[in-house]
Amino acid sequence: MKLPAEPPEGPALQVYEEYVGKALLAHPTLIIALLGGLFMGGSSRLRAKEAKSKCARLLAMGFVACHNRYEDKVVGIGDETKEENGDEKNVDIKVNKLAKLLLKTGGICEQIEKSVAFTVVQSAAADAPEPTAPGSCLCYWAIRSAPVTEGVLLWTRTLLHSNVFLDSVTYGTFAPSFLSILRILAMEHPFARAEVVDLLMIFLDHNNSDAGPKQIRCIREQCLRTLMWLCTRGETAASILARIAEKLCSKTSGMDASLVRYFVGGILQVVKPPCSVLFVQLFMRVLKSQVCMDSLRSKYFEKKGSLFSLLSSFQTTLKEDNSEEATEKDAKLLTHLLSAYDSSK
Repeated sequence: MKLPAEPPEGPALQVYEEYVGKALLAHPTLIIALLGGLFMGGSSRLRAKEAKSKCARLLAMGFVACHNRYEDKVVGIGDETKEENGDEKNVDIKVNKLAKLLLKTGGICEQIEKSVAFTVVQSAAADAPEPTAPGSCLCYWAIRSAPVTEGVLLWTRTLLHSNVFLDSVTYGTFAPSFLSILRILAMEHPFARAEVVDLLMIFLDHNNSDAGPKQIRCIREQCLRTLMWLCTRGETAASILARIAEKLCSKTSGMDASLVRYFVGGILQVVKPPCSVLFVQLFMRVLKSQVCMDSLRSKYFEKKGSLFSLLSSFQTTLKEDNSEEATEKDAKLLTHLLSAYDSSK
């Protein structure tokens, strides 16, 4: 992709921006790299103001080109532009608007990194004023702009892979706010849910020596609450149950007996029969783990009857399956689980 040293002026500018935007769409890894220049934490973030401006403008060209190609709204660059200019197709105005927003929100991320705590307040109403607090302002724009959401997710992932953040004394105050942002993004943007699940799994396993056991437990419960909610959304339920089952079978799982009871109890509240064969298979994988059996058969688990009722309904699911997904192995495992979790014993 060969570009002129300086962008043209006048009518040629819009043609130039459209061309660059389409070229960027053909190279998604380049878009991720540019996004990282504005949002990735620590030394990965660009420092020079001019470099940041160019990076933001290139990103804006790519996102606007995506918006125009699929004729879908990239929130934050559509309706307001139309009101200001009366020309919905004016690429330059959209690019300028989004570039400024990306620079602003990338700066907010950098500002938050230098603080000791931040709060998040959800402002989903269309006419809600922009908050002044950094965390709430970042959340405000992430709700309204898919490109900002991508940047925030990348920023969060970068910090979670940084020992500087994970081992810092501010982890205990930062983690709940990050989890609140992830929950809000998952609720507002379906495309972000798979990435949110990945990040929640990282939070679920991590420990911090400066945060006490009670604080770590609260953070993990917050992770599990969001995962439970995501289980009610079909596109992520299978992934969540499969990964929880894998964690429970490993010796390094961050879930102790109380957290296992918390998660399974929450699932029993949000899931009602009839269930799909895939859900039955994955949930049985969770229940067959030794840590799960020890936790749920103890006197501290108060929903034994509900669990046994759900397991009983699985028999109907497996018998009535016409897709041939259910196997004889599933039927044998269900018989074993019904015997193990029989609440009358």
